[in-house]
Amino acid sequence: KSAEFTHVRIAPRRACTNGIAERFVQTLKAWLADQTWATPEELDRLLLEFQAFYNDRPHQGAELDGLSPNEYARRLAICSTC
Repeated sequence: KSAEFTHVRIAPRRACTNGIAERFVQTLKAWLADQTWATPEELDRLLLEFQAFYNDRPHQGAELDGLSPNEYARRLAICSTC
């Protein structure tokens, strides 16, 4: 609640009903396949790097309309101050 996430329940054991999360996992796995790390600290650093990569690239979701999550958030912030 403090992060203002909305919990949406889906049918159990039906990955196709949760396409956004499944696509995220696929993207993360593909990105990590090209990385190397030896310690948990190095993995933490890589995950922070992935977060920046993921949130700065365009997304295809209907609500984002081709914007990156960061750009979408910036536009929301601008509109909320108008």
